[in-house]
Amino acid sequence: MIEEQDVLRVKNIFVENNNKIIFDYEYSGIWKKILSEQSFFVEYDFDVRKIPNSIKIIPLLSNILPIAWYFGAKIEVSEIDKSFWNCLKDIFDGYQQMYPNISFKFDIIAQKVIENKNSSKETNKATLFSGGVDSFSTLLAHIEEKPSLITILGADISLNDIDGQENVKKYVQKIANKYCFKSFFIKSNLKSFINNIELDKELSTHLNDDWWHAFQHGLGIIGLNAVLAYKEKLQIIYIASSHSYKEKNVQCASDPRIDNKIKFLNCSVIHDQYDYTRQDKINLIVNKSRKYNEKPFLRVCWKTNGGINCSICEKCARTIYGIIAAKDNPNLYGFVFNRKTNKKIIRYIKYKFDISDSKIMFWNEIQKKIREDNTLCNDKMYRWINNIEFDKIQTNKIRKIRKKIGALLHKLGRKYKSGKI
Repeated sequence: MIEEQDVLRVKNIFVENNNKIIFDYEYSGIWKKILSEQSFFVEYDFDVRKIPNSIKIIPLLSNILPIAWYFGAKIEVSEIDKSFWNCLKDIFDGYQQMYPNISFKFDIIAQKVIENKNSSKETNKATLFSGGVDSFSTLLAHIEEKPSLITILGADISLNDIDGQENVKKYVQKIANKYCFKSFFIKSNLKSFINNIELDKELSTHLNDDWWHAFQHGLGIIGLNAVLAYKEKLQIIYIASSHSYKEKNVQCASDPRIDNKIKFLNCSVIHDQYDYTRQDKINLIVNKSRKYNEKPFLRVCWKTNGGINCSICEKCARTIYGIIAAKDNPNLYGFVFNRKTNKKIIRYIKYKFDISDSKIMFWNEIQKKIREDNTLCNDKMYRWINNIEFDKIQTNKIRKIRKKIGALLHKLGRKYKSGKI
């Protein structure tokens, strides 16, 4: 039973170097187990001193509210934006609809609810942009609207990966300059200020998922943009869908039941292209690239530092084959693909990659599109994909034996390095 001492109270909000917001809060009970020793911060590439505290508080709240709701803990703040305050119950209901077997509790107290205005004669829009398939598809679908590009540093690009951050900045700035768009970079420790090990451990009793994917990243990332929305007088922020309504039983923190309910000031959020599958998005990118006569670098890999693609992980592999299915060359989109890497991909798919239910749908869609093309089906490079059954890969007996052998060799290798054998 959760007792009264499970309270997080925001004491103060500081601004460092004119552009970095740092939060001072005290907490008790369950919060001591969940929060790390780091104070939450968010850093912008503009002066934030004149932003009201009722707006500044939103980035922090967006990243701790799911924790409070999950554990039935309490949050206390001195002031909050009226639009954000009014949408919280709808966001809460979105989580409850997605996870009906978990009993959530809503308990947040704000001493003042303040109405903020940022009216503009123009409809100012922005889109969250990482450079991956989802965000690039959303950008190209709305390119005529001239949205500002917003890139979050500290999410898929680690705060420790300085080279990666600089590479991503240059990459995004190049795209923004090409289309004469504004670009903004927001840096935050949104992933490391909480104890992910404890949260993942707790969540494992309910779901086969991690906290970031299941509860944090949608609301958490969007909330960082409230300060920018105030400065730029934004009315619409697009966030690219990670999944499609065509996928069954998907549970993900970025979902239209949550994202589309988020509001601050007079700015609304649109969970974009939820009617598009991943292959639909790749098809759009390939078709648009032909129209604009430029092949974009698709930054999809989470396995390497520096903002580059490894070209042999599962996510790179399915993007490579998605491009091939769309009848284009993956080497033109930021990948290294040849007969050698293709052999690795085939071997890894059969014996190494975790091809979970959600990924099976991606691969089945690629397979279907390749089967529709006689040229691809008859090519020795791609013939394998025509015959494989992706829904049976995980239960393959040879795969299980190889996995056990690999785990044993890895264990022996660790013992050898430590001098135990």
